[in-house]
Amino acid sequence: MAGGGKKAVLQALGVNTFLTIVKGVAYGVSGSSAMLAEAIHSAADTGNQALLLLGIKTSAKGKTEQHPFGYGKDRFVWALLSAAGIFFLGCGVTITHGIHALSDHGAKEPPGVMVYSILGVALILDLFVLYGAGKELNRQRKGRGWISFLKNAEDTTTVAVFFEDGAATLGILLAFMGIYGTHSLGIVWADAAATILIGVLLGAIAVFLGQQNRAYLIDRSISHDVQQKILSIIRSHNTVDGVFDIKSRIIGAGQLSFTADVEFDGKDISDKVQQRMDLEKEFENLKSAEDLDRLLDNHARVVVDELGHEIDRIEKQLKEQVPGASFIQLEVD
Repeated sequence: MAGGGKKAVLQALGVNTFLTIVKGVAYGVSGSSAMLAEAIHSAADTGNQALLLLGIKTSAKGKTEQHPFGYGKDRFVWALLSAAGIFFLGCGVTITHGIHALSDHGAKEPPGVMVYSILGVALILDLFVLYGAGKELNRQRKGRGWISFLKNAEDTTTVAVFFEDGAATLGILLAFMGIYGTHSLGIVWADAAATILIGVLLGAIAVFLGQQNRAYLIDRSISHDVQQKILSIIRSHNTVDGVFDIKSRIIGAGQLSFTADVEFDGKDISDKVQQRMDLEKEFENLKSAEDLDRLLDNHARVVVDELGHEIDRIEKQLKEQVPGASFIQLEVD
């Protein structure tokens, strides 16, 4: 998952760096408010994807004494900062410029073929990045519905790229309509209106991404399907009578933590203990109170040992059969 997310971010970073430059040139030539909005849009995306890339790198660090669950949530921190960047730089600056442009009805130079050509190239490149991010997310969703998957996706960096470039694609179409409306149809406010709409679009994307990353930073639980799979594996063991006090959380992209109290079947555990101890012979050899104390101590040790072995077996099975089950902790109820 991390590899696919990193590839999508790198593609988006390269494309948006290039588009920031060419859109800036197009704005300088045309003076179009919508084209400036698109240049700001690409510049914001470039900065945001640099933050996402940093998040991928820092979240890959292993666990330490101070951070026993690792740094997986670092990805969500940087993705949240990225969403804030989209909101303030992409949305705020763009809408502000669009509002100022509404009152500026001075004559502007026609955009020319170069500006429309740049918009066409930008559309193709953004569609390429959008396709790459969509392909990676489609691999991760594994048959789940798109809406449900996107709302609960743990790879928030790829989701961010997907929505940012989806917004960029729609933004280019809005910019085209605004420029064409103002310069070809004589609708003086069309360019400014397109600018404001691009800003609103960026704001909506930023709010969605911000809420998504916030949910993971305040310990979002794992999905219902994954939790049911974990419980099914635990309950499949004959020694288990019940599972209580379940707590789960997402600790990083593709990483989860699951803790629970497990009630074991005393008869089953007792049978396992008797297989290890010849209690009948032990009782026959009792000669004193010290012998009884020794027998009881040994019996207690074997019971605890058997419970520990059973928990270890269950935890090992969970880590093998549940992707991302990095931290499993089962306690005897």
